[in-house]
Amino acid sequence: MVVFLARNGLRLTATQDDATTTLYGVAEGRIDIDALAAWVRTNSAAL
Repeated sequence: MVVFLARNGLRLTATQDDATTTLYGVAEGRIDIDALAAWVRTNSAAL
């Protein structure tokens, strides 16, 4: 995800713990694509 964001002029602003928890949620099916997209918008900033 970090590489994808960087290639699009963004950087991740979330903590390591928050990012890990979120990605585990995606893997476990608790977080859907729309929720992940919202999380990425909230937890990223321009380079």
